[in-house]
Amino acid sequence: MKGKWEDYGPGARKLLLAVEEIIAERGIEGASIREILRVAKQGNNSAIYRHFGSKELLIRAIYDIRQAEVDDCRMLRMQGLPRLPDDIRGLLELFLLPVLDAFAGRQRWIYSQFILHLILNDPFDEAFDRAREGPAVALVHQALRGCCAAMSDQVFTMRLSVAVTNFLMGVSYGDRVANLTGGAYPRSDQYLEDLITAGCALLMLPPFVEAADTPG
Repeated sequence: MKGKWEDYGPGARKLLLAVEEIIAERGIEGASIREILRVAKQGNNSAIYRHFGSKELLIRAIYDIRQAEVDDCRMLRMQGLPRLPDDIRGLLELFLLPVLDAFAGRQRWIYSQFILHLILNDPFDEAFDRAREGPAVALVHQALRGCCAAMSDQVFTMRLSVAVTNFLMGVSYGDRVANLTGGAYPRSDQYLEDLITAGCALLMLPPFVEAADTPG
């Protein structure tokens, strides 16, 4: 699996950046092969297939690259700690905050929206398979799962997906909210604290148990 920019040549990189930006702005449905080639300024209609094999593998490739960048920042945070946190809040901060280390400005918005569209498209997509996780996020994910051991895998996955979605939405639209309202709150440390707190609340809820079918 390729996970670094240097694994790709100039033409492939243009395609990667194009599909990321298109999905961020218009969703997966808006990322037609024709539009990707237009934005990437690629005249060869077979460019996507030649470099990646399919549009789906092109999307997977930019996802892997961005997740590797975030995981590098996560590893740096972990190296600055005496040990891995053993509480949900500390682990969720390690899970989410490296996004802010890896990206800034418009690129942070593009990344957040890109990941949001992938999650909302299918939170159980094999792109999110734990076998594909980087080394740092795998450790954090495993520790988080241990803190929520009473939950089923499906409930844990969905609650963590909602926590991630809420965080990325908050990050990507914080500046817009501040500009519209004239408020400093979305740009403050307290805003980030509140986004993390919301995620913690989800993971700390009692396990969800489906009601048994009531006999008719």
